[in-house]
Amino acid sequence: MFANERMSYICELLKKNGAVTTAQISKELNVSVETVRRDFLALEEENRLVRVHGGAVFPTGSVERLSLEDRIGMNREGKRVLSEAACDFIKDGDIIAIDTGSTAAEFADILRLRFNELTVITHSIDVFERLQGKNGFKIILVGGTFMPDEKAFCGITALETYKMLHFDKVFITPAAVSLKNGITDCGEVLMTVERQMLESADQVFVQADSEKFEKTALYRLAPMNTRFTIVTDSGLSEELKALYEENGITVAVKG
Repeated sequence: MFANERMSYICELLKKNGAVTTAQISKELNVSVETVRRDFLALEEENRLVRVHGGAVFPTGSVERLSLEDRIGMNREGKRVLSEAACDFIKDGDIIAIDTGSTAAEFADILRLRFNELTVITHSIDVFERLQGKNGFKIILVGGTFMPDEKAFCGITALETYKMLHFDKVFITPAAVSLKNGITDCGEVLMTVERQMLESADQVFVQADSEKFEKTALYRLAPMNTRFTIVTDSGLSEELKALYEENGITVAVKG
């Protein structure tokens, strides 16, 4: 098979699955790993793929910022699936922190139904309102400068409060995830608070539906890290899941 035929084959697989592994292409086309790597390099120079450890992914798309009101009404079933999946990593008695946003609000509703005893830390008014009054739950609302458009607190007060706290697990809900560009989001103001949440947690869980994979938003929250467990839905291709796991990232699929 000629080089242009190999590269066409690689691009077709990328369009279909979002990712390919070096070993997969080497085996399917009966060529050396070095040949595959040269093909990947040539395709990357043409902006037709992005090379990552162990393979390549389809070039990342950008994510635009939507209002919280708009996000609340989008893909409610998908958010419920992510929330149910995240609950598999929680047990009664845990101390957890929850990010802001529409998925976080849905997650709070599920937590209220699924658990009897939790300590929940959040800077989200939506999360607080859904969980307050639940017997057995201790809720810590982190204050600061209020952002009406996100219904959340930010600023130095929120940051310093999170520095004083420690929790078993944090659940964040970014706009996009990418092997090369990491965890990214659209809002600059909340970024320092969210970064401190990652630092204050023993375990980090990233709730991201399959449409958020290999996309990039404007602000980088964190590089991809083997500490992270990404919780997603069954729309994620097996090829993309395998490539993340080859890079040491745990991907939990539900639904």
